[in-house]
Amino acid sequence: MTKPWRTSDLKPAIRDRLSRFQEFRTMEGKVRDLEDHLATRKMVEKAKGVLMEKYKISEQRLVRRIQKASMNKRKSMKDVAEAILLAEDLQAGQ
Repeated sequence: MTKPWRTSDLKPAIRDRLSRFQEFRTMEGKVRDLEDHLATRKMVEKAKGVLMEKYKISEQRLVRRIQKASMNKRKSMKDVAEAILLAEDLQAGQ
């Protein structure tokens, strides 16, 4: 708003700014969701690569196994993939 402002202009201006702020917050949430989705994909891809090499299992079977473990353990696929990679790191360190 520019000065001098009138009282009658104040309410619509505030409403407009609040609307823009809500749009911004919505976009922030979408960005966070996309970043999390990307991190999950990267983690699952890395876990698949490790397991495909180690056990010579097809990619489809591995994805299904990770999905099934995710559902059975009530964990995200990212958590399951992290556990797979951690277990592989621990075995490699022995």
